[in-house]
This record gives sequence, C-alpha cells and structure tokens, in this order.
Amino acid sequence: MITSRVLTYLVVAVAGLVVLPWDTDVIPGPLPRDASQTEADAPQNAATYTREVIYFPCSGERCQAWLYMPKQGLAPGRKPPIVIAAHGLGAQKDFGLAAYGERFAAGGLASLIFDYRTFGGSDGEPRHWVSPKRHLQDWQSAFDFAVSQLGGKVDTSKVLLWGTSFGGGHALTTAANLRDNITAVVAQVPFTDGKAAFAKNVKERGYPRIARAVIAALHDMLRSAINMPAAYYPLIGEPGMTNFMGLTQDEQEAYYAKHPAKKQGGWRNLGRCRLALEASAYRPIALLPQITAPVLFAAATKDQLCPLDGVKAAVAVTPNAQLVTVDTNHFQVYSGEALEYLSEKYVEFFRQAAGLPAQVAASSSNEEQPQDVE
Repeated sequence: MITSRVLTYLVVAVAGLVVLPWDTDVIPGPLPRDASQTEADAPQNAATYTREVIYFPCSGERCQAWLYMPKQGLAPGRKPPIVIAAHGLGAQKDFGLAAYGERFAAGGLASLIFDYRTFGGSDGEPRHWVSPKRHLQDWQSAFDFAVSQLGGKVDTSKVLLWGTSFGGGHALTTAANLRDNITAVVAQVPFTDGKAAFAKNVKERGYPRIARAVIAALHDMLRSAINMPAAYYPLIGEPGMTNFMGLTQDEQEAYYAKHPAKKQGGWRNLGRCRLALEASAYRPIALLPQITAPVLFAAATKDQLCPLDGVKAAVAVTPNAQLVTVDTNHFQVYSGEALEYLSEKYVEFFRQAAGLPAQVAASSSNEEQPQDVE
C-alpha cells in the first residue's frame, strides 16, 4: 500500500520531471512548421526525368513524396520498376536525395522518395519526431500507395527499396516484413543494431550522460501526456556531448554540405528526446535472415556512426547479400566520386534484380568493387 508521504514524493518527482529546467541541453517546444514553399515543393521536367510532388496517406496524416519518372532506359511501352526511398535519422528528402532520384531515372527506374511524418513537406505534429516504429509505418504506407495507386505508371510487380543510414535499417526491416513482395534492396551506410549502437554510446559518452538522455526521454513523454509541447535534444553535435549523433568537424561539414539554403518545413537541428528510449531496442539485424530479396549493402570505411564492421556483420546474416565499400566517412557518400560510383552500382543492381538488360557505363571511380558474400 502506498502511503500518503510516498505518493506525495511521487507526485513531486513527476512534476519536477515535467516542468523543471533540470537539463540545460533540453530544448522545450513547440517547434513550429514553416509551410512556405521551397524548391522541394516544385515539379521538374528535365531531359531524362520528370518529378511530380505527390502526397499519400500515413496513419491519418499525409506524407509528401517526389515521384521521379524516367524518360529513357526502357523498351517502348514497358513500365519502369519503382524504387521506394527515404532518408536517415532526422533527415528529409531535400537533404541530397534528389541526386539519387535523378540517377535512378537516368537508369530507367521510377522512384518514390518520401519524407517521414513531421519532417520536410509531410504533415504531422509535433515536428521532428524520430521514431523507428513510426518511420516503419510510413515505409509500409509508401509501399501500399505505390502498389495500389501507381500501377498505371510503374511496374508494381517490381518494387525496390533504397534507404540510407537510419533509413537503411528501415528498408531492411521493411523487406524482412514484406518478404516476396520486394524485388531488391539497397541499404546505404545502414543502421543495423541498436544494441551495438548503445554500447558504443556508453563507451563514448559514459553512463551519466546516457542516464540524462533517458530522463530527458521520460520528460518528453510526460509533457505529451499532459498536453505540453515536446522536448528536444540536438540531432548532431560534438562527440561525447548531449546529442543523437556526435560528429567530428569533417563529418559535420559533410553533413551540412547536402542541406539546401532554405530547408523544407523549417527544419532545425533537433529531435524529440524520447528517441533515447526507442533507438537501443531497434535491431534490424535480428530480422535480416527473413529477407528473401537480394540486398546490396554499401558501407564507408571511415564511418564512425554505422561502422564497416557492423555492416559486415549484417551482410553475414543476410541470405542473398553483396557488399560495396567506399573510402569515405558516413556523410561523404552523398556527393562527389562516392555518389557517382555508388549510384552506378545501385542502378546496375536494381536493373539486374528487375530483369532489365544491363546498361553500358564506365565507372569514374577507383573504389573497391562489390563483394559477393556467401
């Protein structure tokens, strides 16, 4: 039986957890959405592709997506396979994903590149809610929409998944869940194991800072329970400090290099604190043996966020996997020679899986070639 004194202590503790500024790294909301138009809201009509801005339903909200359609690379009258693609932790499609849509289209592939709810052009409040569970619901919604609504434009019997970083883990998990409904998967510098990531965080940050993050997560959840605005931590910052991704100066420069001057939705370097309670339990690697589609993993040898060893461990348990590496950090894969080299490999891999003839193209990079893994 709880005594009145114990109950009083509990009430005071909960009240303090909710309202007191006990952690100066916590940034209270609300985080308003900027709905003004950006380049990401505009359709495009280029020599090799068209880009249409569309919306599809996601758990009672709307997700915004780009639909890229190729103008070449297919036999007359043939519909292109469809690539479903999304970004990583706290990111959105205007952070460099147009480059992939353009290259997929040049290779005869359509693509549906979407923003998660509460990010970019998608609806949803509170903003910047990073959640594996919610993101996976959005991936499922994107698949359902593509198969049910895009059959007039694309070959819905050839669904390809592409995800990067946190989104790489989502693409793999979605493939494991949908099994034979997926034709092929590309996981670029993928997040594969929350348990391993937690151990790495403990080593780099120490238990006191990890405990602060857990308390901040509870703080965020309790604020929502009593209709207070969400609470946020920085998405990126210095290594070992309070943030979701501790990056070196070189990594930060590469991270921001892919951002447009005006970011869709009024993006800020913030993510809901509650992610700390969900991320460590998210383990795509546990589902990899269930994937029936061929998978191409792309890893960066200097990646500190999703290290090469972790990607190799994922490759080893995936039934039909290949690995390609580039000598960059986690964020340098989005530009320059690494982007060109990897994009060529992705198109080649997707076309082969979809039963399309190979394209003749010369690689401009001297990076390592894909490695077949038993």
